[in-house]
Amino acid sequence: IGGQPQTEFWLKLTEWLLRRGARRVNVVIGGQPQTEFWLKLTEWLLRRGARRVNVVLTQPNLSTALSMRLQTLQESYPTSRIHLHSTKQISSKACIEHFVNDIESAASLSTIFVLSSAVKDYSESLHQVLQNKGVKCGLVCLGNGAERLCERWKKEGCTSLCVRCSPAVLDNYSFLQHLDELIINSKKNAVVTVNRYSLQHRKYQEKTGTEWNHVPTSLPELHELLRLSSSKPTFVEVQSRTTRRDQAREIDPVFVIPGLRFNHARRIAERLYFPTFIARLPSDVVDIEYMASDLAQQMSEMPQNMFTLIADEWGGTLALHIASKLQILGKVATAVLLEAAPATTSNWAAKLMSDDEALLKNYIKLTPKVQLRLRECSSWESKIDIILENSADKTEMRKTLQALSLLRNRLKGVLRVKPPARKIKFICNLFRYGQALKSDQCSLKEYLQKKAIIHVREVDSMLAMIDQAIDEINSIVLFEYKDAAYRQEDNTIGIGFSSTTRNNLPALTCIHTVHT
Repeated sequence: IGGQPQTEFWLKLTEWLLRRGARRVNVVIGGQPQTEFWLKLTEWLLRRGARRVNVVLTQPNLSTALSMRLQTLQESYPTSRIHLHSTKQISSKACIEHFVNDIESAASLSTIFVLSSAVKDYSESLHQVLQNKGVKCGLVCLGNGAERLCERWKKEGCTSLCVRCSPAVLDNYSFLQHLDELIINSKKNAVVTVNRYSLQHRKYQEKTGTEWNHVPTSLPELHELLRLSSSKPTFVEVQSRTTRRDQAREIDPVFVIPGLRFNHARRIAERLYFPTFIARLPSDVVDIEYMASDLAQQMSEMPQNMFTLIADEWGGTLALHIASKLQILGKVATAVLLEAAPATTSNWAAKLMSDDEALLKNYIKLTPKVQLRLRECSSWESKIDIILENSADKTEMRKTLQALSLLRNRLKGVLRVKPPARKIKFICNLFRYGQALKSDQCSLKEYLQKKAIIHVREVDSMLAMIDQAIDEINSIVLFEYKDAAYRQEDNTIGIGFSSTTRNNLPALTCIHTVHT
């Protein structure tokens, strides 16, 4: 907040803040065989605010596909820097010392991640060099062989974690989701064993109350929901498998409406072959109609007449209302819903809203005394005040309570909203998983003039369904792109005719056919 007279100091202060954020650097050391996990881990670090990531690989000369993915990742985080190095630079203690000196001359080391076979090859030498130089940084070993080292590093007062696992576990899509929790709990357990069974067992435990699968499952994930909120409804372009919108203007973008677990929407966006925008929503707004009107107005101002909306879980209700608004504005809007039928969302949202104490206890450890006082309160605001009053770290608790209020507002919004007065006439695809039936329309007739196309995937989680269905979703978007909102009937030929005139005379004529 600048004062009077207005000088250039605000710009210098902004630059100082950016430099402060760049003073910590992370190092990722890949092992053999060299997989793509280092790239996923690098992206995981960038999402958590890393400004400098140095990656050490046995083969730093990447394939064309990996180079393009790395370049796209770098463009998505323009204030961060990713540097690739060869393992030859850490082949001996002298080389490691020189490598650490180069990094420390530019920024302080934050955390070193050692992967797979590199754990046995380099972790002990790294520890000796860092100890001799007095460097205090975190050490995370993802592989077998560094158990004793991590225990020693922990006793020296540094963050230390050894995850005993196979390379196949690192490639499991759910591993990085749990890495936050593993690092947080490393103060208690510096050595943990993770295998496919333990990941599946964790999923099984999360499903004891299925309604909890639709909301953030950890405190960092809840805080991310708050961090990704905005002051007003808007769209933000995110990384996808194609170039950004300003470099591919001939390709219409796709719009993703996220649910309450933002990693689902991110997983969808990363696998789309179209420029992709994700909706960012305010934390204090309950009215779905208001947000739909605002977002539809922004979309209608874009130079295209057809829009594809992709929504997961909670976002389906908002997506259908946006589609209805666009239809009123004379646009064509198709919807792809992933377990996002409004009736389904209302069912689990009602269960979560029925017990405020359970919602609070899912993220906050409450003492028996505080729980007793909460039961005497009727309003959400008074419950927040009691928890904040009895909290030791009020800053962190205030952040958590703000995120919980946002979550509660979103749940309240889908329970209050009613179907639009004007039903949507364009096509809608609904993807479901588990034991769902293809004949079950999930009460979508309240929103649609025609029946939705139901797709069922025999998997046991939302992320697994996204991974299985994403190719079909890409083909659905591609078929609809630029042509029409309705799929042609099987075994038919569609003929389109278009022409332009100049000075009342035909200037250009085009005939095209579509065979399905």
